[in-house]
Amino acid sequence: MAQSVLLFLTVWGRIHLREPYTIVKILRGQELLVFELVPTFAFPNEWPASAAAWPEETNDWLSQNEAKISRDLGFYAQALPCPSALGDPSLFRLSFSTTEKYLLRPVALEGNHCQAASSHSLSSPTAGLVAARKASERILRMLRESDKDDFFPVNSYHIKTVLLHECQRWPDLAAWSHEKLGERFLEMLRDLILALDNQELPHFFVRDCNLFRCYAPELLLSAAGRLRAIYQDIVVSPSASIRLQC
Repeated sequence: MAQSVLLFLTVWGRIHLREPYTIVKILRGQELLVFELVPTFAFPNEWPASAAAWPEETNDWLSQNEAKISRDLGFYAQALPCPSALGDPSLFRLSFSTTEKYLLRPVALEGNHCQAASSHSLSSPTAGLVAARKASERILRMLRESDKDDFFPVNSYHIKTVLLHECQRWPDLAAWSHEKLGERFLEMLRDLILALDNQELPHFFVRDCNLFRCYAPELLLSAAGRLRAIYQDIVVSPSASIRLQC
């Protein structure tokens, strides 16, 4: 199997070895696919000491039971620079990707309770509430993709972190209905601008870790100014904003 993969890559793609990860580029027709292969250690049913204080509070979205399930999912240690201590090459970067997927999973409102949504429930009357949390993130990511220069150095994980903080702030699923989608999107964009202005975006699980710590202050402030102009363009004249045309 390994020989077949290597043969495929030799014929159809290229492998670039870079520390501490490997970039694999595969050309499929006219489409170039780029993968980053990162050495990772899995720690199921364990929780890192640096995130021991999480969660600092619980609510309808993040109940004590949800927090316990999240912690039991464990974490990963990736061979990538740690954002809280870039100068120490011996530290690994922590990843909570499984927990993040669990917390942001589709849910449907059933009576007074939120339940995980199945494919059947997506066609129910509550379907408008099912995917609204992720919809806000997708809109912001699409905006970033169309204005990459303006958003730099904001990456997709920064946007996901803003979303997680927003979910904590707005635990009621009704606040994420499609009728409220515009409000949630604008709040996410506004909070991202505020984080850039303050040069601080706390990691959702490791609050002592500032995800903006490794960026120069002038770079963050410049990005805040550009995104503020985008925000004003959307709020002041949404019907004329080219960014809202689809």
